[in-house]
Amino acid sequence: ESRDWDDALAALEESVAITRDLAAADPQAFMAPLSARLLRLSIALYQAGNFARAIATAREAADRYRQVSVGRPDAVDDSLILALKHLSCGLAVTGDAAAALAAMREAVAEHRKRNASPGSPRRSDACSLAWTIGLLGMRLRLAGDIGGARDATAGAIAILEVGLDAGLAADGPVPESVLAYLCREYDSLVGPDP
Repeated sequence: ESRDWDDALAALEESVAITRDLAAADPQAFMAPLSARLLRLSIALYQAGNFARAIATAREAADRYRQVSVGRPDAVDDSLILALKHLSCGLAVTGDAAAALAAMREAVAEHRKRNASPGSPRRSDACSLAWTIGLLGMRLRLAGDIGGARDATAGAIAILEVGLDAGLAADGPVPESVLAYLCREYDSLVGPDP
């Protein structure tokens, strides 16, 4: 299994290297695929326990997605948000709470911007946005900002409750599970600020 994992990482590394060369020659065509491959590699590195490289690779993926989104926001979809959330997770694991919080704040801002674009918010976005804001609440709690964590978590709950009232539950059980989790998180935050 270890050899299979090493082979998989090597294949991802090779894929990134090839796509990096292609993107250097034709950024318009290959920058988005390079970003996606960097994100996949970062996730694999994180799973392998190589947090320093995972963070650096996630940071590069986010930078590349930002470049793509300037001219072609449709080519990025939710990928920049995912890269920022993954970056935040890696930074939190290594103890850089401030940078982890900054990355999650940017993820929420990107998510809100995406939902404000024409054709949004979609019902399926409500659960994803609420979860991203809920993650921000958790980062705020870990940073010691209990009031901010409470406000973020309450905002996430409100988004889900509106979505569920509008029929979001028809999309599956996930929104109700996320709502239950966020409500428990909120309950743990209720009380006087420390």
